[in-house]
Amino acid sequence: MKKYLVTLLALTAAISLNCAFAAEADEAAAQAAPPEGSIVHTELYASDLAAMQSFYSDLFGWTFTPMGPEYAMFDDGAGHSGGMTTDPGPMGGEPGRMTTVMYLWCPNIPAKLAEVEAHGGTVGLGVTGIPDYGSFAIIIDPSGNPVGLFSDVQVPVAAN
Repeated sequence: MKKYLVTLLALTAAISLNCAFAAEADEAAAQAAPPEGSIVHTELYASDLAAMQSFYSDLFGWTFTPMGPEYAMFDDGAGHSGGMTTDPGPMGGEPGRMTTVMYLWCPNIPAKLAEVEAHGGTVGLGVTGIPDYGSFAIIIDPSGNPVGLFSDVQVPVAAN
């Protein structure tokens, strides 16, 4: 459970950083939401976090910000950032089966989850609150890939 909470808090910070609009943007642009389905965050899963950071830093010049022992934010230097974690379980992955998860902007996650099965997918993780930032869910597409949905709509965080 502690591992899940650490990962959830890291994800909270990661998504909030990726969904924040630049301070220089005018007020109207800063309040505009991206179109539904836009990629707003990417998670790379790593069996060895330090090795993955070295790989992407050395090969592509990415920079990293630690967000705890199992999570780091990355910045590719071209405007895209995301997260890297050693704990795939809470985000819909299976331990031992590392994967990459993209998070799509979805202003109404419950409504979208209601459509998933009709289109050949399943719900991997229902709507989960992220304190002070919004909520997310994980769907599994017809090929078995976990895909995150993110919204700035607040939902209660379940007490465990």
